[in-house]
Amino acid sequence: MLEERYLIWRFKHGSAAAFERIYEKYKTDLLKLAVVLLGETCAAEDVVHDVFVHVARTRANLRITGNLKALLTTAIGTPPPSSCRAVASERTTGKPP
Repeated sequence: MLEERYLIWRFKHGSAAAFERIYEKYKTDLLKLAVVLLGETCAAEDVVHDVFVHVARTRANLRITGNLKALLTTAIGTPPPSSCRAVASERTTGKPP
């Protein structure tokens, strides 16, 4: 947990190396979850990419009160309606976002 807090602090202060470490630490678990949810590896890879891009873009305003893995996992499961993952989810489930 201390390593995670330190990585988050470094990332929020502009460290590309910290962001890379966060990505490497969580990408496999997030990809597995996305594949289970979407049923498509390609769509799952897009979802994971989108989540990390969003995190990178919003790092200055990122407020993490719990653990980072939980935040990222929640982001995988809750796409914004207009996102590519919402469209991919609609394709696999038949339900609109």
